[in-house]
Amino acid sequence: MELRRHSLKHFFPYLYGEFTQLGGDIKHLLKFKLPEASDYGIAGSIQGLGLGALFLVLFTGLLWFITWNANLSWSHDIEDVHKLLTGLVQAYMIGHGVMGVLHIFVYSKSLKGG
Repeated sequence: MELRRHSLKHFFPYLYGEFTQLGGDIKHLLKFKLPEASDYGIAGSIQGLGLGALFLVLFTGLLWFITWNANLSWSHDIEDVHKLLTGLVQAYMIGHGVMGVLHIFVYSKSLKGG
């Protein structure tokens, strides 16, 4: 699992006040260049967003299951939050896939010298 290989700081450097690498990566992106993957950079932060979103979906799913089994009136509200977060994870995955294809395109173009 990624959390065993890397610390939380790798995925959430901004929570630890580490902005140096993120700033450098953003400067690269603004120049339409892909930054190299590095510790505390944008690649790890993007992974952190995905991990955080998945944990939120897991948490709200469990909470919805518990409240639904307990027949609580607000279980439908938890269901709505869970569905919203699931939609955000789907959007993240689609965006992540599109960016992956873009990376392949940019990388292949740079190999051809263009």
